[in-house]
Amino acid sequence: MKTQTNLVEPLVIERDFNAPVAQVWVALTDVDAMRQWYFDLKEFQPRVGFEFQFVVEHEGTVYDHRCKVTEVVPQRKLAYSWRYHGQEGDSLVTIELFPENGGTRLKLTHEGLETFPELPAYVRANFVEGWTQIIGSSLKDYVENPGHKLVVQRGFSAPVDQVWKAWTEPAHIHQWLGAGDGMTVESVRMDLRVGGKFRIQQKTVDGEYYTAAGTYLEVKPGEKLVHTWDWEKDGSGTEFGELEGNETRVTVEFQPHGEQTQVVLTHEKFATVTSRDAHEEGWTKWLEKVAKSIGA
Repeated sequence: MKTQTNLVEPLVIERDFNAPVAQVWVALTDVDAMRQWYFDLKEFQPRVGFEFQFVVEHEGTVYDHRCKVTEVVPQRKLAYSWRYHGQEGDSLVTIELFPENGGTRLKLTHEGLETFPELPAYVRANFVEGWTQIIGSSLKDYVENPGHKLVVQRGFSAPVDQVWKAWTEPAHIHQWLGAGDGMTVESVRMDLRVGGKFRIQQKTVDGEYYTAAGTYLEVKPGEKLVHTWDWEKDGSGTEFGELEGNETRVTVEFQPHGEQTQVVLTHEKFATVTSRDAHEEGWTKWLEKVAKSIGA
C-alpha cells in the first residue's frame, strides 16, 4: 500500500449550529434522525463496540463503508472507525460538541486518511468536500430546519376567556386531561408568569409516569402563551425532577372570532421527525379533550 503523505494531517471541520447540544446529539445518534441527514443506515447505537455499515454509489462506483463505535461521551463526544470493505486503510472519525451561546459548536476530526489507497477517489479534497456538505449543510439544515415543527389548529364554539381558562387553570386541566385513554392526572402545577414553571404529571394503568415540565417565556392572557417543553427522566416524584434534556418550544395562540375561538398550537425544535409526529398525535387529543370539556 502506498502512503499519501499529503493526507497525514487530520482533516478538521468546525461549524456552529443554532440548536442546543441535546438536539444535535440526538441527530448524531438516533438512527431515524441519522437517516434524514446522514446515510441510509440499517442500524446504529451510540455504544462502544457497535458496528454499522452503509453503501454509497458515486459515479458508478460502490463504496461499502464499515464502521465501529470506539468512544461515546453522551452529548459531548462520539468516535468511530471508518474504512472501506475490500480496500486497505483504516481511519477514525471523532465528533465533539461544545455548548456555545445557547447553540452548539461542532468539531469533526477525520484522521488516518493517509492509510487509504493512493487513488483519485481517496484524495483529501474529496473528504473535505464530503464532510463540508454533510456537516455544514445536511446536518445544519436538519437541526435548524423549521420543518421539524408541527402546527395543530382547533376551532371552539366558546369565547376566548373560557378556552383560556380551560387551557391554563389547573382545576380545569385536571378535569379534561384525565378524561378517557386510561391515564390519570396525578398533579398539575402552573406558575403562569414569565419565568414561572409548569409541571403536568400523568400515570398509566401500568404505573408508568409521563411528566411534562417547562418554563413560561411569554404570557399574554387570552392571547398567547409561549413556554419550553421537556419530559422528566423519572417523573414519579411530587416535585420538579431532572429533565431529559430534549427541550422544545410550544406557542399557543388564542384567536377570537365573535363568540368562537381558534386555537393555533405550534410546537418546534424537535430533534427527530418521529418525536414530532408522536407529539402531534398527543396535542390533537388534548385539544379534542378541551373541546369536550367546555361543550365546544
